[in-house]
Amino acid sequence: MSEPADTDAGISDPVRAPREPVPAAEDAEEDVLSPDDADVDDRAGLEVVAELLGGDVIDEDLA
Repeated sequence: MSEPADTDAGISDPVRAPREPVPAAEDAEEDVLSPDDADVDDRAGLEVVAELLGGDVIDEDLA
């Protein structure tokens, strides 16, 4: 049988490796876009995707 890797020989354990810090909640909120931020190109892109998927883009303002 093979022996487990020797962690004392400089081989790092990926499970216990230091992780990247999680960004603060207020930083994450800045990246969220509202429907008001969408422009004409975004709407056209959504329509193309909806057509490819066989559905429709639902405009909540008209519903």
